[in-house]
Amino acid sequence: MNNLNDILNLENKNALITGATGGIGEAIAFQFAQLRMNLCLTGRNESKLKKIKKNLEKLSPKIEIITANLADEEQLKKIVDFYKKNYSTLDILVHSAGVILTGPAETASVEGLKLHLGVNYVAPFIITKSLLPVIRESKGQIVFVNSSAIQRPIGNLGQYTSSKFALKGLADSLREEVNADGIRILSIYPGKTATTMQKNLYHQANKRYIAEKLLQPEDVAIAILNAILMPMTAEITEIFIRPMQKS
Repeated sequence: MNNLNDILNLENKNALITGATGGIGEAIAFQFAQLRMNLCLTGRNESKLKKIKKNLEKLSPKIEIITANLADEEQLKKIVDFYKKNYSTLDILVHSAGVILTGPAETASVEGLKLHLGVNYVAPFIITKSLLPVIRESKGQIVFVNSSAIQRPIGNLGQYTSSKFALKGLADSLREEVNADGIRILSIYPGKTATTMQKNLYHQANKRYIAEKLLQPEDVAIAILNAILMPMTAEITEIFIRPMQKS
C-alpha cells in the first residue's frame, strides 16, 4: 500500500522551467527551490531572471538562468545547448511560457498566428524533442501549462485557443509514446489566474481587475507539485483548476 514514504524526493533533482520570469512559472520555481531542486530558468527579461535567481539562491543548491525568446528557433537551440552543458540529467521539464493576443479572426494577422504557434506549441515541441534522451535517462516528468480556454473557447481568442489545442495534442500523443519509458506527462488547464497577462486582458476588455478573485499562481504551482510528487505507481494526466469565486 502506498504511504507518505512513497512520495518522490526531489532534492538535488534537476528542473528546467520556461516562462520563469513571472506568474505561474515563477511560482513553480519557488516551489521547486523549497524542495532544494537544481533549477534552470528561462525567460525573455534578463533583469527579472537575475532577481528571481537571487531570491531563490538561499533555497536551491544550484540555479542557472538563460535569457531567450521562445519565438526564435535559434534561441531554442541555445536553451537546449545551455542545459546540456550545465546539467547531465533532466528530472522535470515545465513548459510555462506563453503568449496571447486578442482580436477577431477576420482581422487577425498571420504574424500573430505564427507567434502563438511558435511560443505556445513549437517551442515546447522542439525543447521536449531535443531533451527527451536526458529525460528518458532520468525517467523524468514533463508538465505542459495549458489553458481552460480549450474547455470553453470564447471569441477573439481563436489563435491562442488553437495553439493550446495543438499543445494538448502534443502532450496526449507524447504520453502514449513515452509511457513505457517511465516518463509521466501532465497537462494542467488553469482558469483565470492573477498574472500580468490576465491583468492586460481585463484592461483591454475595459473590465475591473480584482486579483484576489482569481486563481493565484501559487495555487497552480501547488497543484502541479502535488501531481509530480505522486508515487510512480500513478500518473495524473490532466488537471483542470479554476477560481473558487465565480465572477
